[in-house]
Amino acid sequence: MNFYISDLHIGHANAIKFDKRPFADLNEMHQAIIDNWNSRVKTDDTVYILGDFIWYKENEWQFIVPPLAGNKVLIRGNHDPRQFSSATKRLFQDITNLKEIKDESRHVVMCHYPIPFYRASFAPSSFMLYGHVHQTREYEYLKEMRKSIQSNASGSGTPSANFINVGAMMPYMDYTPRTLDEIIAGDEAYRQTDAYLQNRIAETPEKHTEDGSMVTFTVKTDGFSSHCVWELLCEHFDVEVWKQHHTPDGKDFIMELVLHPKGSIPIEKPPKRKKNRKLR
Repeated sequence: MNFYISDLHIGHANAIKFDKRPFADLNEMHQAIIDNWNSRVKTDDTVYILGDFIWYKENEWQFIVPPLAGNKVLIRGNHDPRQFSSATKRLFQDITNLKEIKDESRHVVMCHYPIPFYRASFAPSSFMLYGHVHQTREYEYLKEMRKSIQSNASGSGTPSANFINVGAMMPYMDYTPRTLDEIIAGDEAYRQTDAYLQNRIAETPEKHTEDGSMVTFTVKTDGFSSHCVWELLCEHFDVEVWKQHHTPDGKDFIMELVLHPKGSIPIEKPPKRKKNRKLR
């Protein structure tokens, strides 16, 4: 079975702050990556790593890569070495800048950098997986481009816009290697949730506190992942307090939130866990 992931940034402390990763420190992040990886990947599986894999110097890779299960293919990112020693090369089935494979009946193009118009991009069964942009403004531009391409599609011969961010920090990746089916489904749910939330926020009456500084907001997730809803809200607001409960039929969550303008309240660091096992 094939799995895919990008931008793990093992050993990169600043990535925790940059992505707002839910880890107190590198040890906690490394342990989560190991546990997530080995809970999914078996010996005969192949993991395609789309760049920015390990921040440590190359001579330390020999201690980091072997504990991760399965066969590994590295598609270089801008933070990966340009040249590898023979010892490091033996840790991977292949090290390259771009890779194309067949995953069941689907054509998959992989590169660390997004390629909106990739080979066979007009085919609905062709997908381009990328990383690099995390959840930055560049990613927002790509989302808008994708919407524009899909909304203007005119049938056969037009691009399918099946380019998908597989950065580890994406909610549907959650620092875990995923199959192509999981990535396609997770990306679709994430995009639908994003569009749903934008509409829902626009139509929800605001309720201000007495000092006018806060807004209370209630959203029914309508079958979408509450984790996706939470991640998307945090992109636009600082969330001071929140609670959620199931609807009577058990199918949805009601999320009751108190929202502040983005950047108006300090972000609390997640609590440290008592036990952490080092990666190396």
